[in-house]
Amino acid sequence: GIIVFLTYLITLILLPIFFLRVKSYNPFAISDKFEFLYSRLYSLVIRILKYPNRILGTYAVLIILGVYGIFLIDTNNHQYSIPTDSNLWENYDFFENNFGGSRNFELVLEVKGDYSLNNPEIFKAVYDTHNYLKESGYLSSVKSLMLYYNAMHRAHHPSDYENIDIIENSKALIESEKYFNLFSKHNYLMNNDKSMFKFMAQMNDLGRNDIDKINQEIYNKVTTLISDAPIEAKLTGVDFLIDKSHEKSISNMLIGLLMAVLIVGITLGLIFRNITLTIIAVILNFVPLVITAGIMGFTNLELRGEITLIFTVGFVIAVDDTIHLISKFQWERARGNDVETAIYLALRECGKAIFATSLILIGGFFILMKSSSIEIFTLGLLVGIIVAVTLTVDLILAPTIILKWFKKHL
Repeated sequence: GIIVFLTYLITLILLPIFFLRVKSYNPFAISDKFEFLYSRLYSLVIRILKYPNRILGTYAVLIILGVYGIFLIDTNNHQYSIPTDSNLWENYDFFENNFGGSRNFELVLEVKGDYSLNNPEIFKAVYDTHNYLKESGYLSSVKSLMLYYNAMHRAHHPSDYENIDIIENSKALIESEKYFNLFSKHNYLMNNDKSMFKFMAQMNDLGRNDIDKINQEIYNKVTTLISDAPIEAKLTGVDFLIDKSHEKSISNMLIGLLMAVLIVGITLGLIFRNITLTIIAVILNFVPLVITAGIMGFTNLELRGEITLIFTVGFVIAVDDTIHLISKFQWERARGNDVETAIYLALRECGKAIFATSLILIGGFFILMKSSSIEIFTLGLLVGIIVAVTLTVDLILAPTIILKWFKKHL
């Protein structure tokens, strides 16, 4: 936003000075090749506009397919977006297959009131939780204080440890905790007053949606094991927080897009002072978003939390060219031209600038597809597609709708 504002100021102040100081007009001449290219494009557009029903039918089909594709968008993506042809993927795959998974699982049991989790009356819940996690089938290398308790208990009673119940035996618990102080200062599985125990494990990166179902299943089972004990279970850990952040980013995408639409709508209303033109501009610029989202669904591109901004950014970029076209159309109408003449003049004169900026934006964003990062690749691809579709919407769909449905209101 700051860059756009500064660019506007610099253009407004410095560019006129540059124009005034240059004696020759040759530097400002448009390339003959570009003139030829746009003249051919303009002729093609004029021929296409002679078939409004086919245009509307084509875009209607694209919109329907886009809406269907939206429901196919994959949000069950993996924690790490690593290209499969990279050395890093080999390391990731090694952890997945040989170390019980690349994801961390963490669960915390926190006691309520003036109890501690080593209280014999509630220690059974801790013991049952550890055993359930170890046998759940989803987790590997389960670590908790129960490993220390069992090891210490076995060390104190090497011959008959199986006959002494550590779960409800306060003496056995005290014996097992004798050496806890040796590592308690650097222990990450409990706090000092033993009111909080942590369980850690490894799990395979099955995809965020599947992991969420597994987490919920584990949480429900643990709360059942706790039963009426004064203990609260909480899922936690860095990977869990990343998943929550991912979900939040996707859900906030709609809020961000609606805010962008509201701000753009108000701004266009102030610029055009015409409710019909404002509605046309806002609705038309949803078309590229729907079509691009559909492409995303059909091509199985992952919707990751890091790239949800593409739709808000794409909408704002798409509106830019539409504003140029409609402003030129409104200008020609103010000069006394009829609707049809005004729209064709806007296409011929302003369409040239729209075509040039679209080519620049498409090239600039498509370059990002060279990145090895999946997020940056997807960002470049999808925003480039949004700009390309917007170009066809501005040059073909917008004139068709104006001439067919809104001619009387403009």
